[in-house]
Amino acid sequence: MKKFVKLSMIALVASVVVGCASTDDITHLQSQIDSLKTSVAQATADANSAQSAAADAAARAAAAESA
Repeated sequence: MKKFVKLSMIALVASVVVGCASTDDITHLQSQIDSLKTSVAQATADANSAQSAAADAAARAAAAESA
């Protein structure tokens, strides 16, 4: 029984130590996620701008062909 209690205490201490160490990892990952969200928003804006420019160019080309 004493051996079980000792092993349980070791497991408890190890889980507390590992849990505290992983908080920094979670914070680092969250900052990476936030950075990626910003990048995705910028890429979406760039894609929408390119799509608009392409549609405008296609309209101009069609107008030039019919003139």
